[in-house]
Amino acid sequence: AALAGNVLWLSFGLASLENSQFNFTILISVTSVLILLMLLSAVSAILFKVNLPLAVILVWITNPVTIPPYIFIAYKTGAWLLNVPPRAIHFEMSIHWITAELAGVWQPLLLGCTIYAVLSGIAGYLLIRGVWRLTAVLKWQSRKLKKSTNKNI
Repeated sequence: AALAGNVLWLSFGLASLENSQFNFTILISVTSVLILLMLLSAVSAILFKVNLPLAVILVWITNPVTIPPYIFIAYKTGAWLLNVPPRAIHFEMSIHWITAELAGVWQPLLLGCTIYAVLSGIAGYLLIRGVWRLTAVLKWQSRKLKKSTNKNI
């Protein structure tokens, strides 16, 4: 498990540990494992030794309000990339509907979800790196300004 955590950390270059935690959680949060999402995120956070509360909280990026459009867009993207005509799907909340419809759409849905998971991880990585860099530069400038005003006094 420690090796897997190090591989995850190293796969993003010289990212800070916090950045890897954020990216890992974003990756988990946009997968379409609906029922076990928080459990999957918590177990994975423990295995990869990343921030457990952050992992569980960020899972809610995909929530009951955001998941339907996300799934729809992921399916359409996957169908387009696989050059498969999208099926007209009429939603019904039942186990029978889920098992019957999932058999026909799982490949485009899985491809679309995977692509958006990777893109979200990259976007999260860039966002955290940018915020970290901006914060570091502002603190450095503040210390530099503080030093120069202390010398002048």
